[in-house]
Amino acid sequence: MLKPEDKRTEYKREIPDDSTRYLKTIAAFANAEGGEMIFGIDDKERCAIGIDESELPLLMDKLANSIYSAIEPKIIPDIYVQRIDGKSVIIVRIAHGQQPPYYIKSRGILDGTYIRAAGTTRLAASYQIQELILSSKNIGFDKIRLDRELSDEELNGFCAHLESHAKKLQGMDKVRKLSISNLIAFSLIKEEDGRYFATNGYQLLEGKPGLYPNAETQCALFKGKEAGIFIDRKDISGAIDEQVEDAVAFVLQHISLWSRTEGLTRKDFYELPISSIREVITNAICHRSYLAEGKIQIAIYDDRITVTSPGSLPRGLTIDMLKEGRSMAPNTAIAKAFWYMGLIEEWGLGVPRIIKESREYGLKEPLFEDLDGRFRVTIYRRKPSYDDAGVIYPSLKEDTPSYGSPSIEDKLLSLLEENPNATQPELASATNTSIITIKRAMKKLQEQGRLNRQGNNRKGCWKVIK
Repeated sequence: MLKPEDKRTEYKREIPDDSTRYLKTIAAFANAEGGEMIFGIDDKERCAIGIDESELPLLMDKLANSIYSAIEPKIIPDIYVQRIDGKSVIIVRIAHGQQPPYYIKSRGILDGTYIRAAGTTRLAASYQIQELILSSKNIGFDKIRLDRELSDEELNGFCAHLESHAKKLQGMDKVRKLSISNLIAFSLIKEEDGRYFATNGYQLLEGKPGLYPNAETQCALFKGKEAGIFIDRKDISGAIDEQVEDAVAFVLQHISLWSRTEGLTRKDFYELPISSIREVITNAICHRSYLAEGKIQIAIYDDRITVTSPGSLPRGLTIDMLKEGRSMAPNTAIAKAFWYMGLIEEWGLGVPRIIKESREYGLKEPLFEDLDGRFRVTIYRRKPSYDDAGVIYPSLKEDTPSYGSPSIEDKLLSLLEENPNATQPELASATNTSIITIKRAMKKLQEQGRLNRQGNNRKGCWKVIK
């Protein structure tokens, strides 16, 4: 039995008289990562039934001519014969298209553009057509120049907003002053003859109400394991960078804070890795489609947390590639602003780190799903296990005793050994201390030669020296 149909594979028993039945999928393949349509396969039994060999040359010409003449822009398929289980089948291989959107000419671009969703072909929504057009021009929605001219006062206020958020996350001494030239380099504003114009990315970060009604985050706590009865809910709007903080705060408010006694000291820690929660929410807000209908939805259940964002993965990017650490930011202007503020530390490493941290916490591996026009991440929860000292910390084995009262320095070394990319605010939260205390302790550890910073402040990590 052959593999099931998926985003890149479709089976047909025969070549239908109505060419539209296969042209839809051919165009959809070109609009995505490419794919193969195989004629001579029973799509239900997933086995080869074959094509009459005497008809192969004629049918292959028919397919090539039909595809070339009916789809715009032109597609030149790779068509060949292959033997499967002793039977001849025709394989039509379509490459990832470089000039989307591809559509059936007779139906026009609005009614003739198709996309793949799982193993089916569907008519593209208007926002998906817009995204395909933008991708062919190598420009994101966040970079589109608007007719709104910006004053010096507005630009200075915008820079101050981003600087303020950056200082909260990174500390006062690590944030460089933001200038208009930086905003131009980030593609958040456009300069024309000494005048400055806003982009969608600028306005999303500015957060004025009413401009982007779908640019909101909906948070909900449900009773039990299914959506139904609300225990708490919150709709978050405004500047998208601030939405990250408010959404993270909502989640932390509604997950368990566990405790463990170590000597005379009680150590508190959340049931889930905070940095993973922050990463998932940040990615959803930064990388979502702002052209798509719908809002980001964060749902907390008894056994899991789901974060669902509008839009699918960018063309050419798969879930397997994400797990390997590869990334492709659809909103690069917003991503650069998030990187400046410290919301994004290093592109491409987020998903592998989320998987690693879940494993270290003894959790089931997170689920990543590219659904029909939505992308969802599920982080699973677990019930705590106990010993005489309280809830067992994820990094400790059940038979490992704990002695003495660890100092703040020892706590930091333990946390940084687990997560070398931890930020100072995360360390302050995990140790229930202030950022000033964290800075003082980290400086002491560096002076003692017990802690070393590798790389620069933005892209480096901490190394514990034993």
